Amino acid sequence: MSTTNTSICAGMLSALLIAGCASGGSAPDDTREPPPDAGTDHGFDGGDRVAEPDAGAALNDAGPILDAGSARDAGRVPTRIDIEYLSRELVCKLISGDELLWESENRTHTRFNLRGTDLGTPAIVGEELHLFFGDTHGFRRIWHPGEDPDSVASVSLSRARSDLRTLCRELDFYVTPDIPSVAAVEDSRIERDFEGVFLGPPPGRHIRELLDRPALEQDWGAFAGSFEVPTGAITHDGQTYVYWSTRPGTGEIGPMRLSFIAHWETAGSSPLFYRILHTIDDLDEDRPLGGHFIQNAPIVRDEYLYLFGTGLYRRDGVHLARKPASAIASPGAFELYDPRTETWTAAGSLDETARSGIPAIIDEDVRGIGELGVQYVEEAGVYVLMYQQLSSTSGGNRMVMQVAPRPEGPWSGATIIAMHDPAFVVQHCCVAETCPGERIIRCDQGGLYGIYPLPLIEAAPREDGYELSVPFVASTWVPYNVVLFRTNVSVRPVFD
Repeated sequence: MSTTNTSICAGMLSALLIAGCASGGSAPDDTREPPPDAGTDHGFDGGDRVAEPDAGAALNDAGPILDAGSARDAGRVPTRIDIEYLSRELVCKLISGDELLWESENRTHTRFNLRGTDLGTPAIVGEELHLFFGDTHGFRRIWHPGEDPDSVASVSLSRARSDLRTLCRELDFYVTPDIPSVAAVEDSRIERDFEGVFLGPPPGRHIRELLDRPALEQDWGAFAGSFEVPTGAITHDGQTYVYWSTRPGTGEIGPMRLSFIAHWETAGSSPLFYRILHTIDDLDEDRPLGGHFIQNAPIVRDEYLYLFGTGLYRRDGVHLARKPASAIASPGAFELYDPRTETWTAAGSLDETARSGIPAIIDEDVRGIGELGVQYVEEAGVYVLMYQQLSSTSGGNRMVMQVAPRPEGPWSGATIIAMHDPAFVVQHCCVAETCPGERIIRCDQGGLYGIYPLPLIEAAPREDGYELSVPFVASTWVPYNVVLFRTNVSVRPVFD
């Protein structure tokens, strides 16, 4: 988009945002429909490791962790990287405090007229860490239930690296131009109104082809409505891209069925106008990536964009695709990884049946994968993948971390949170009308989801590997909030 067009869009967005903010009366109520599979089965499973194929000599190019260990292992290639869970702590609640209408240290209710949101997939944009949130609820007078636009916040990357609690007190949401808030007439404490993300369709397409519940729809785009949300974000060569999961054409709440990538052309500043570039995958047409990449976690390494993806929500394992990072904004060019043959194949060279038939690289049998996120830890040469998992064979709702020296694996996993674990229940499940202190969720009304590791991982060398300190966000359904955890794990190479 040209500078002129960007300015025009900014002006039109400003008018829309103010109109949208003024559309309400009292605060929206909490009558949202529950998400698909928002059950209360939080069974504990102590089994951690996932068996993966031996990568053999292909690990020769892996990073520093392969040099860890005793002198007798020098020069040898490990068959896997083991992970051991050590500890976990709740750092803070990011949005609401003891209950939905109570403020946290971030004071989002009165600073941004925002009382609840979820997700928070991360990306570094310039000198700041950005969190891309999902369906976002206004506090007073803005947005009706079901409109729920998505929102974006940031903090100083350097400050977050030196003090993780910066995210607890300095989260800064993008805001609309109106000063003061349109709700100031009702509550003078409210300073500004958060800005929602507005999506423009690709040339020649209509937004209804890509969104099922567009809000404040215009010919040139719309805000995404309920349950159509960002799943991953990445900045490459100074450009920021956001991956989305939606379900166009269904007309009802249900699992996401399509994914696309959008470009934030003014990344780091308003307006939050994203141009949709092209679709990634779908479940209803030709399944260009086999229908396994509806939820996507992107990462760029060694001139490749890797996508860790999963298909039908909580019904699939983790799959792997890649394309040249230089082609991130262009459609196609993806290769799919087949763990059966340990080979990459151009997706376009396979028919739909063959693409769909490629098994997952992680949890092909257990499945149950929800949202997922990935980071690379340079100091240790380790990929860190985290996801929420809930299936009939997963042992209940659990948050899992996997580590590997390469995207292809082999991967080893550890359970970081198991919601049926008595220790978790005692520490974090709410037992009264409010959720004080470390109590974060009404465990009888929904589970944790939306697990994303942040690009703030610290690696401390140990005699046999590294200890990783991994901050991650997690979403709670009741109350509707995002919380910040930190977990410590040890990783070490194993030589069979």
